[in-house]
Amino acid sequence: EGADVALRLGRLPDSGFGARLLGKAPRLVIASRGYLARKGMPRTLADLGGHDCILGPGLSSRSGWNFTRSGKAESVTVQGSITVTSADGVVACAKAGLGIAVASRWMCRTELEAGEVVPILSDYQLDWVELHAVYPTGRRPSLKVRTISDYLAAQLMHHEGG
Repeated sequence: EGADVALRLGRLPDSGFGARLLGKAPRLVIASRGYLARKGMPRTLADLGGHDCILGPGLSSRSGWNFTRSGKAESVTVQGSITVTSADGVVACAKAGLGIAVASRWMCRTELEAGEVVPILSDYQLDWVELHAVYPTGRRPSLKVRTISDYLAAQLMHHEGG
């Protein structure tokens, strides 16, 4: 649509566009301390069945959340009465104590650092989320596309610690 570059989260389908992976961030299961005080701390994936889960874009929109633990794939069906359309909304709902959510570390960094949400079920790992710069295919990306892509990749590396 005439754009020089677009940013896309997640795995990219095959397309006629060029792409550069800018960075990856872990996804976490998060909740507020207030929610956990009211509803209890889930210790296993099966415990999520008794909790309100916040559904939203990407992985968190599905009712089945897939994890790995000690190299073994595990999944759980979750339910929730809240579905939002943005990652910011997912984090805001978790911060407000409305339930348990899945979010990338990028999206909930500030809330984690402030103690407004805490990671839970840390023994279980989710797939990392990828951020790509996508641009029209053909020749090499333009200097402005390479410049913004380099800048964003450096910023993401700095914020993830390497």
